[in-house]
Amino acid sequence: MDNRSIGVYLQCLSVVIVKKILLFLNLLVFACFLKAESEEPLKWNISIGVGAPNLSRYSGFINKTFKNKPDYNITGKGPFHFKVEYRPMWWLGLGLNVNHSQFKISYLLDNYRNSNGDLVPNLITIKNTSTAFNLRANLHLLNPEHYGSRGDIYWGLGLGIKAGKIKIGAQYTDQDATPSISFPNLLPIGFETTFGIKYYITPNIGAYAELGFAKSIIQIGATAAF
Repeated sequence: MDNRSIGVYLQCLSVVIVKKILLFLNLLVFACFLKAESEEPLKWNISIGVGAPNLSRYSGFINKTFKNKPDYNITGKGPFHFKVEYRPMWWLGLGLNVNHSQFKISYLLDNYRNSNGDLVPNLITIKNTSTAFNLRANLHLLNPEHYGSRGDIYWGLGLGIKAGKIKIGAQYTDQDATPSISFPNLLPIGFETTFGIKYYITPNIGAYAELGFAKSIIQIGATAAF
C-alpha cells in the first residue's frame, strides 16, 4: 500500500470515526432525557474537553535543543480529554480518562549533498503523538442532598498506561526520497491529578473545568450525567 492509498484510507477512517462519535453523542443526549424522567440518582457521567497548554511543546528540552535552528517551527493539537465516571457513592467516583496530544517540529539544515556535490536544504521534521489511558478515582466534596445536584467540586488522581511514538524524518528539496525513523514510547506510564468543578445547566447537561496536571494545566469542556 503506497502513501496515497494510506492517506485515503486514513481519511475514510476518520470520517467513519466522526460519524460514530456523533451517533454516540445523540444516543447519550437521548439517554439523558430518559433518565431525567425517572427519580433514580444519576450515577454515570461522560465528559469531553480540550486543554491548554500542550505541555510537550513547551518542555525545556525542546526549547533548548531546537529553538535556535534555522526556520524553526512547532505546531500541535490538543490536549483532548475524554472521561467516563461511575459514582457508586456520592463522594466517590471511579472511571477511565483518555488524554491525547501531539506536536510537530520542523527546521532546515544545509547538510545534504546532492549528486553535484552541492549542499541543499534538508527539511527535518519531528512528530510526537501521545495518548494516556488512566484509571481514575475522584473524591467529590459536595453532598447533593445538602447542596443540590447542579454543582460539583472534586479532586481526582489517575494512573495508567501511555501509548505513542516519536517519528523523525528528512525531506530533501531536490529529490522525492523522504527517509524517516520511528522510536517507541520509552516511558509508558500515564499519570494525572486535577482539581475540578462542574455545573449542570439542565439536570443532565453541563460544563466542567479542571486545573492540574493531565497533559495540560487547565481544561474545559461539556459534561453529561445519566
